[in-house]
Amino acid sequence: MSTIEIHEFSTGIDVQGTPDNWWSVGFSGVYMNSTLSYIPRSVQQEIAADLFYLSEFAVQKKPAIIGREVKLGQEEWSVLAVITHAKDESKRGISVSRYFLTEGLGKLNDLLTYQQSNSLTFNPFDKKRCGDKVSYETNQTRNNNLLHLLDNPEELSKNIIVPSTTTTNTGKRIPLKAIHQLAEKKAKELKQLVSWAYDVEGLKKPHDFLIIYPCTALNVDQNIQKQLENHPISQFIDKENDVKVAVKEWINQSSLTKKNFQIIEEALIDSRFTDDVWNNSIFAIFNINQITNDSSYLRVYLLYSLIFPKKLPDFLTWFNRQKIGSEAYTLIQKFSRNLQNTLNQLRKNQQTLTIDNHLKQGVNYLIFHLIQHPELLESVVWLVTDKEGLWGGAYQEFINDLWADIKQIARNYKTAKAKLDEDIKQGTGSRHSMTSQADIEKALKEKGYELTYASENLTVLNQKDWQEIKDYFIDLIWYKDGKSIKNERFLPLADLIYTITQNKPKNAQFNVETDYRLPAIFYQISTGDVPNSLWKECQFSLNNKEDKVRTTHENKSLIEFKRRLNKLEKTTRIILNTVSEISELLTASVSIPIWALICACPLLVLGGFGLGKWTNNDVSIVPPSPSFSPSPSPSPSVSPSPSPSPPPATSWKATVKAIDALRDEFVSMGQDKSTVEAAIIKNIAAGFVYKYKADYQKDWTPKIKNFQKENSIIETGFISQNDETYKALKCKVAEELNLTDQVPDCPAHSD
Repeated sequence: MSTIEIHEFSTGIDVQGTPDNWWSVGFSGVYMNSTLSYIPRSVQQEIAADLFYLSEFAVQKKPAIIGREVKLGQEEWSVLAVITHAKDESKRGISVSRYFLTEGLGKLNDLLTYQQSNSLTFNPFDKKRCGDKVSYETNQTRNNNLLHLLDNPEELSKNIIVPSTTTTNTGKRIPLKAIHQLAEKKAKELKQLVSWAYDVEGLKKPHDFLIIYPCTALNVDQNIQKQLENHPISQFIDKENDVKVAVKEWINQSSLTKKNFQIIEEALIDSRFTDDVWNNSIFAIFNINQITNDSSYLRVYLLYSLIFPKKLPDFLTWFNRQKIGSEAYTLIQKFSRNLQNTLNQLRKNQQTLTIDNHLKQGVNYLIFHLIQHPELLESVVWLVTDKEGLWGGAYQEFINDLWADIKQIARNYKTAKAKLDEDIKQGTGSRHSMTSQADIEKALKEKGYELTYASENLTVLNQKDWQEIKDYFIDLIWYKDGKSIKNERFLPLADLIYTITQNKPKNAQFNVETDYRLPAIFYQISTGDVPNSLWKECQFSLNNKEDKVRTTHENKSLIEFKRRLNKLEKTTRIILNTVSEISELLTASVSIPIWALICACPLLVLGGFGLGKWTNNDVSIVPPSPSFSPSPSPSPSVSPSPSPSPPPATSWKATVKAIDALRDEFVSMGQDKSTVEAAIIKNIAAGFVYKYKADYQKDWTPKIKNFQKENSIIETGFISQNDETYKALKCKVAEELNLTDQVPDCPAHSD
């Protein structure tokens, strides 16, 4: 003999009337008459997935009963639902439920005995409070085998529906406990959890039951059967329950076992697991669209991003918008690494995994998504730079494939050019190839060679999303048409690849092509030139007078790069060109009016004096902090700023210096550098990247002026250390980091 604790709760309604004549005036949104302080998550998710709900057309003349065993990680419950038809204030029919549950599997028979013995149904006047559990002695439960009452139980269990016209061998309606035992037997054979429905007129998800015994109302059997037939995607799949168990264990455990990963891998290959099955049958139970900061939901969304790679950008977008503590970042990183370790065990036995392909697709969608959402740059960097995590290796493979595609376009050119030469020789009888580059380009484009050969054997660039970028590469490589190609939309891709390169450990191996020349290509097609710092790392010459270099691959010229000149170089060249032109005029055998020479001299003098005002303003890309996660640790207060305000800044260089000084103030308080930079960006330059502010004065200045206007400060577009704009921004950042009371300059500061 043993004792179990039986709990209960009911659908929450606002009720009016008497115990003998009551009606609902609305659903309250919370459960009523509950003996539990909270409903177990495993039970909540089954209810949320409509697994205890009748269909909309069901009008129960007598209570329907649903029995289910539920399991989620270590949580195991037996649950009984008694569903009753009731009325609202307009006399419309509604369904209300009273749930009975006890911890552990295999307890449905005990719940049935308790419920049936006490004739318990939905009763809003049967008041229960938290802690009003029932201690039930299991020796009260009869365990008589009732399957002998059925003529052919084995045949009946082959189908989900036991027709309502089916009776016992004595001609009576099948008892409730016999249906339970039939489902129990079937569950044991299929190694599934018990689930059955009794006396129902209809169910929202009949395919998710092992046995259904409908009521005797007209056409109920046919209606339920039609539901099953009209939704073949939802019919029982032999491995579906294994997948559900694997996903549930994912939520509550810190890692996924090799066996469970194998189950998911096989399901991805199985054509019966359509998107509808994954969404409506497997993930629906987890309410995937209501993601929260809860660790279990973060884990399940990672799995969701593996199954549906297109959802990875959505997850990172949501993650980027939340004020999430370092614990969440640590959890995701740790979990990602655990999963990668488990996958590595599978990779030892299998050459290729569908999951690996899904990871690469996720990176593909994420990188392309960055074009429209550059504000995600640091979040993407954080995700894909973890070489021990799921997406680190996938990112590197993707980048290798992208670079291979660029080289393949060059090979395709050689193939097309060879075919063009062959066709010319055959057509004209000439032994000579076409030599004019202009004629070659015209022939390749107009005679269909590009259409035939340019896109052959490409992987990344042949995907629909990359079509526009592929066309840019073809123009650059086939036609050297770099002058007319410039699209700043692709700048985030250059920033991403180069930032990731800069984020590598100093002792890591660097690949000149994929680490440096690939981002250089994206800078070239987005801004028309390559930053000086990157130019050097590409191992290009700095002594080229034209500041251009054309790379080659297999004796085919690839892409012409142009170095970005700093302001000093630009000014110097203007002066040198002016001098050269005047020199030519002076030596020319033409008559030059004296007034022209007089006007030219002041230009040279003024230009010379102007040189002193220009500084080297080349881009300097600094890698972000290795950890993107914020630091919650307490820190000392910022020291008070000097009371006299400095004169207003009038240069962008001073503004950049002031913004960095502001960041460093918070870093000295123990705050994470990347987190502080993100807070500054959010308040003064949303949508831009912190590290590139020195090179984008024209973009940042309007943002700063807008910030100054909002804070009633003179709109200069510049910032000096400790001026009004500096102090206002410091308070905004402090507020963002929940440090207002530690910053003396802010109104909320408390001594």
